[in-house]
Amino acid sequence: QQGLQGISFGPFLIKQVVTSLQRGFPNLRIFSTLSPIPGFRSWLVTQLAQTERIADVELIAELVAQGAGEMGTQAELAAMVDHPQWPASQSAVAMKEPLLRLAATYLHQRRDKDSAPLDPVARFHLGNGARIEQLNWQGDISPKGLREACGLMVNYQYRLKEIEKNIEAYAAERTIAVSSRVKSLLRGHEEQRGLSRLGRFLPRKGGSGESSDSQS
Repeated sequence: QQGLQGISFGPFLIKQVVTSLQRGFPNLRIFSTLSPIPGFRSWLVTQLAQTERIADVELIAELVAQGAGEMGTQAELAAMVDHPQWPASQSAVAMKEPLLRLAATYLHQRRDKDSAPLDPVARFHLGNGARIEQLNWQGDISPKGLREACGLMVNYQYRLKEIEKNIEAYAAERTIAVSSRVKSLLRGHEEQRGLSRLGRFLPRKGGSGESSDSQS
């Protein structure tokens, strides 16, 4: 309705959901979503088109170029990720860590007009007291999920004791609440470890490469 424009129903809806869940599960204190990241891939494509690239974006460009032969596609991110065999390919394995770091970085990108998060789903949940809890590799490998976010999804978590504090911090300073695991992804991106670890993502001639799931 036109007369309701500008009025947020987010807190009301979330309170209704929480109340409903607590009726059936009275001990619940933490609630999580499994949410899309609808603008991530388009943002990444824009970053790849820049003349000067940050390290993780440069790493993705290198991996796309190297993986094009394996997939038999053009050396473009969209052509590779949209290929039906990409989710199970070595190229996908190689891209996992830098894509996770870049997704964490994307969720911290701000709009110029109000410093709110660029991603619309992030704006909704962060503005209503959630924190970014975890990024999920290949959480949605449907054509839509690959087209929007290279298959990634994100958990936003509502902790009852923290909701009010998070809402106030977001409203006052656009503070984005995140878990320690997301902070770790951000630190990895900021330190620009992508290029220095390129050899760990790709098999080496005469031997197998190190696992991309190793802990650092």
